Amino acid sequence: MRIHRMRFKVSWKDFFSLLLLGYSLINIALFANLFLSAFKKNADLFQNTWGFPKEFILTNFVALVNNGFLVYFRNSVIVLLCSLFLLLFIASMTAYGLGRFQFKGNTVLYLYFLVGMMFPVQLGIVPLYVTVRTLHLTNTLIGLILIESSVMSLAVFVLTNFLKTIPTSISESARLDGANEFTIFTMIVMPMMRPALGALVPLSMVNIWNDLFIPLVILTDENVKTVPIGLMKFFNPLHMDLSKLNLTFTAVAVATLPMLLLFVLGSKQMINGIAQGAIK
Repeated sequence: MRIHRMRFKVSWKDFFSLLLLGYSLINIALFANLFLSAFKKNADLFQNTWGFPKEFILTNFVALVNNGFLVYFRNSVIVLLCSLFLLLFIASMTAYGLGRFQFKGNTVLYLYFLVGMMFPVQLGIVPLYVTVRTLHLTNTLIGLILIESSVMSLAVFVLTNFLKTIPTSISESARLDGANEFTIFTMIVMPMMRPALGALVPLSMVNIWNDLFIPLVILTDENVKTVPIGLMKFFNPLHMDLSKLNLTFTAVAVATLPMLLLFVLGSKQMINGIAQGAIK
């Protein structure tokens, strides 16, 4: 009688799929616990850290509003929307100039933006602060918006490379019909750049929303602070106040929710943009 041994062959693809599945499940569990903790009392957090709340409460959210978190959230939304619009619009125009026109210094200017990807904006914080202070834009959302929208090296790189895949004959036909360059750019080129813009929007939104360093340097008034600074009001590693731990979880949950919704709603567009060659 022969005994046949069953052999299971696990490929590297299956191994990494299981690894990513496990990592995803861990992240889902952490996010679920974070949002459940936002509805717990402070004592319930210590007694029942990973379970469902004994009683779902909304007083944590009321406490956040009373502590000015709604103002921080409003400021972050204003900065996000204005900075994102300026960044993508200016980066698109820059990419249009670099990708469609040949002029002296074109290559040098393109390399300049590539070099900008290698250095974080924090390295230039001193001249940035001096410039903002000279323009009397400290403690203003306008100053923060101008700085956040100026970090466009990645956007220029992606859009310039994507623009090279669009046939120039389309623009030339519109030019022969009497369209000016601004009309060609806004009505023809930008709609065709939607895959690249769709890939850049989530990346740029996360960077702007989570930025702590720049707002911490130029914003000191309570009425102009953003969400990352507001989180420090409830959580400070140097001197933790465990009596406000429930407010810390609630604040983090509220701050995380917009970006989580962005990922759920925009991940398909981002993946399509990457698949169509937006990022090479």
